[in-house]
Amino acid sequence: MSIYDKVVNNLTGAKMSIVREIQRDLIDDSISVSATLRKARLAARKLDLREFLGWIAKEADGYQNEDELPKYRIIHITPKFHNPYNGWCPILTDDPAFYRILATGYLKQSVEELEDLGRQTGRLAYTYSNELTALVRSQMEFNFDICGFADRTQLKGVANAVRNILLDWAVDLEQAGVLGEGLGFSADDKTEAAMVTQNIYAQNIGTLGNVTDQASVQNTFSGNNFSLSNVSEYMKQIEGALPNLPDDLQGPVASQVEKLKQLTPTKKESAIRSCLSSIKKICEGAATSVAAQGIAAYLKHLL
Repeated sequence: MSIYDKVVNNLTGAKMSIVREIQRDLIDDSISVSATLRKARLAARKLDLREFLGWIAKEADGYQNEDELPKYRIIHITPKFHNPYNGWCPILTDDPAFYRILATGYLKQSVEELEDLGRQTGRLAYTYSNELTALVRSQMEFNFDICGFADRTQLKGVANAVRNILLDWAVDLEQAGVLGEGLGFSADDKTEAAMVTQNIYAQNIGTLGNVTDQASVQNTFSGNNFSLSNVSEYMKQIEGALPNLPDDLQGPVASQVEKLKQLTPTKKESAIRSCLSSIKKICEGAATSVAAQGIAAYLKHLL
């Protein structure tokens, strides 16, 4: 008997509950993640897990904004332009910060849409925003079509990430004695479920509920990607793009970078953020500079 058969027998042999049903569905690759999300949505609602229910709803219905995406929904893409004679050609730039923007894709679609796209064949085309497309075209001699291409296996990575988060959640619920037999949960079940879900959410998505200042929570994704420990990397990216900035911007940006170097050892987050915001504001004013817009977009995702 295979491990899969043993697990299924254990689940079906016990008194069935919605938590065990979720587990059973998640270890069966023939059942889509989007279908299991509906059961998880029901359980989370009955357990009054509002924040976790919000995450489930976004995975089931799609996300509205890029800045609320978990890291598993951010993928690598290859930026290209279409030459009528040579076909799709890679976009090359000496600006690493701007290339990073072009090479980063954000998947806001529902899990069900991503599962459908993952089952199709051929290259996955990624459409850039009108603003970014116009910026790239402004640096080209001809008005070529702009598009990004990605490996479809990255779409399966999103579904697998959601599957694993739900499985860990359902298993931890069972270990805490939260089963939902007969689709019912007690007050104690709701208390235990809140503690279990806090840990699962913090480890995989963000911070839930009321976490005290003393609590130690490791987030893989939060409202922004800023970290004091990475300030040196931020400065390195900005300094690398300095030579490509217009002459009238190099001085003001360089001045802010020097200020940033002085602030870094102090670890004063508000002052460091203010300095980075000043650099972002300076660069946003240079609409025709790829390097400046690259820095501005880079900092936008940090602050």
